[in-house]
Amino acid sequence: MLATFESPPGDAVIDGMIEAPRMLIVGSTGKNSGKTDFVCSLIDRFHSNHEIIAVKVTTVKEIDDKCTRSCLDCGVCTDLSSNYLITREIDEGRDKDTERMVAAGASKVFWLRVLREHLHEGAAALLDGISKDALIICESNSLRSLFDPGAFVMCNRRGESRFKESAEAVRAHVDRLVTFTDNVDRRFDLDLDDIETLSSGWALRSDAAAIILAGGMSQRMQSDKSTLPIEGAPMLAHIHRQLLPHFKQTLISANDVDKYKFLGVAVVPDSIAGFGPLMGITSALQASEHELNFVTACDMPQVDMALVRRMLRAADGYDAVVPIAEGLIEPLFAIYHKSVIGVFQDAMAQGTRQIRAAFKGCNINYLDISKSAPLKNLNTQEEYTGYISELTEDQKD
Repeated sequence: MLATFESPPGDAVIDGMIEAPRMLIVGSTGKNSGKTDFVCSLIDRFHSNHEIIAVKVTTVKEIDDKCTRSCLDCGVCTDLSSNYLITREIDEGRDKDTERMVAAGASKVFWLRVLREHLHEGAAALLDGISKDALIICESNSLRSLFDPGAFVMCNRRGESRFKESAEAVRAHVDRLVTFTDNVDRRFDLDLDDIETLSSGWALRSDAAAIILAGGMSQRMQSDKSTLPIEGAPMLAHIHRQLLPHFKQTLISANDVDKYKFLGVAVVPDSIAGFGPLMGITSALQASEHELNFVTACDMPQVDMALVRRMLRAADGYDAVVPIAEGLIEPLFAIYHKSVIGVFQDAMAQGTRQIRAAFKGCNINYLDISKSAPLKNLNTQEEYTGYISELTEDQKD
């Protein structure tokens, strides 16, 4: 049974991509992809500890005398008489997708039917009625064009290689393609343990490693940057804590192995001394169990995971993905394939110590982040003190 409320006249426009870490979007490449099964599995797994709001989004091209979705009696087009229609499912049956979500344990289930050109308006109205503290799971491809969620997975039927129109439009934003492998046992090739809920929202553990570089001399800081306290922990531990839910492996690049054993992860010393971060990256990449690796310096206390996920998605076909803003590159906050190892080793054999010089032999995707928040490095005591002050003020707010 559905409770309904209609949209008021007029348009509401939301400009740009909206960061929504508390939202997990589940799309599909086509029909019978197991999308609802996957959504219900997540609701069942997390609803006992969190308020889970489930949302199904259906877009149509236009309102006409005949159904625009080529379906018989689906109720999408015939019920839609304005820009959008939001209904709430209150039954716990198992026939309709929304009923199955209720049965799985969602505290509320909404169905947004919306004209494609009014998706902004319908999504804004929907979210306006949802608690800011709730975790949201959305069944939709098109919603990914508006929101940058905590994660975006797309379900795919085994053996299916085609992408429907709405899936193709957001294909570049997929964090993980999930294959529906078994119609009988309703199995997927994604371990649900790779999905976590954090205080900030959803986290999807990537099939990649995170490497924290902690071998610097900290000359400008005049004290060890990696041990400076942030929110009750050394800066290195603070960074590691942010990365842990998002990667299948974490490594520390440092020559003082005993110093960082307290983290309980592998500490990788340089294979040869004297080559700085270039050797640190190379040695850690050799120790990594994964082809894809995110590298960050230990003086960058706030990890922008939305940017990291964007870089991971942009890594296919490249040796590395390196952010660039106003002509400046940031090689110590970047994605590296293991394919750079040989190139970096050859560069060092020729006396090269600079990472930028070693890039000459690599296929680099320089990702423009000029419109994003600038990456913050803490190189001096003044910068550290200023960061702690900002953090304290934010916590007060």
